Amino acid sequence: MNLLDYLDWRGDLTFKDAPFNEVDTLIFSHIIYLHFQGLISDNFKQTISLGQLAENLLNAPDFEERIHLGLCINELTDDLFFKCAKTRRFKDIKVCAFRSIYDEEKCEQFAALTFIYGDLAFVTYRGTDDTIIGWKEDFLLSYMDPYPSQSDALIYLNEAIKSIHKKFTVIGHSKGGNLAVYASTKALPKYQKRIQSVYNLDGPGFLPEFFEKEDFCRIQDKVINIFPEDDYVGGLQFHSKSCQIIKAASRGIAQHDPLNWQCLGSKFLPAQDFTKESKFFSKTINDWNLSMTNEEKCKFVTALFDLYLASGCKTNYELSKNILPASKKVLKAFNEMDKETKKEVKRLINMLKDCIKSELPIFNFFSRIPLDLISTLEEKFTSKKDAGESPENEKLELPLKGEI
Repeated sequence: MNLLDYLDWRGDLTFKDAPFNEVDTLIFSHIIYLHFQGLISDNFKQTISLGQLAENLLNAPDFEERIHLGLCINELTDDLFFKCAKTRRFKDIKVCAFRSIYDEEKCEQFAALTFIYGDLAFVTYRGTDDTIIGWKEDFLLSYMDPYPSQSDALIYLNEAIKSIHKKFTVIGHSKGGNLAVYASTKALPKYQKRIQSVYNLDGPGFLPEFFEKEDFCRIQDKVINIFPEDDYVGGLQFHSKSCQIIKAASRGIAQHDPLNWQCLGSKFLPAQDFTKESKFFSKTINDWNLSMTNEEKCKFVTALFDLYLASGCKTNYELSKNILPASKKVLKAFNEMDKETKKEVKRLINMLKDCIKSELPIFNFFSRIPLDLISTLEEKFTSKKDAGESPENEKLELPLKGEI
């Protein structure tokens, strides 16, 4: 069964009747993808019930915009939320301190929300949304410490524990899982003592030296890593200890979607091991990461996402709706890069495409653009230039694969 089925099975029991469990963490981590700005106070003192929040969202004049989450987030997310809000288990849970940041200059996409029930508080971080800036920030973790969302995640957690005098569980899916581990690791030692558990739900990891530091050692036994068997996001970088590997519907990157995770009662359905494709991806991307200096990674990640931003689009959804004009703009930007940068960017794109196949829009986008043609065509254009001809117009008119 999936999360919606779980609500049918467990929804009539409160947390007092049936204790909080790992499936509940996934529900918290997924409904935070909805846009709650202005519907919840941004401080920790003013709370409303989840049921009231559902009414506020339903009556919002921009309701359709708030529940439109793009291509990368399951379109049933709002159904999950409204179903939660009608159950005895979730409707009376208090929520507070919703904070959301989108900053193109800092390259940050961040959101957090706190759930409260009885003597428990659940700080929950949003993962990567549909924005290109959000995806770019994911790549910053390969060389930037801390990256922008990590800094804000730590500020949020310290403030939450200072303001709410309860026991804490820290939760996150995808990038949110990385933020949950980071913030819990860097929290003040006196606050770490009040953290009961930290759930990293298919979030990327850290470089090996992260786990050797004293601040992580203080919370390492509280960290719970859970990944689907055909995993690609959690395989980015490294984790501290053994993890739970679970079954999920579909294959490939689609298993990252929480609504595809399979439950067995109040637990996830266990799997024996990661798939060979998942292991191959993890090794490939981590070998690339370890083989380069931070300066090199910064250069090529910046170049890769400069291509996306050259499209003029801000989200995967916009890319999908404007594939032809966006592709031509990207092709023009790629053609203006130096030879070394082109080579490494092509390598990075092909590595991601080959491993993740065509299931993730932000990488599948490049399958429409014939970057490999540029190397051979440039020789032709260079010869024309040496002969005194002007090849610029031809460079801008390289065909898309669908036009060849």
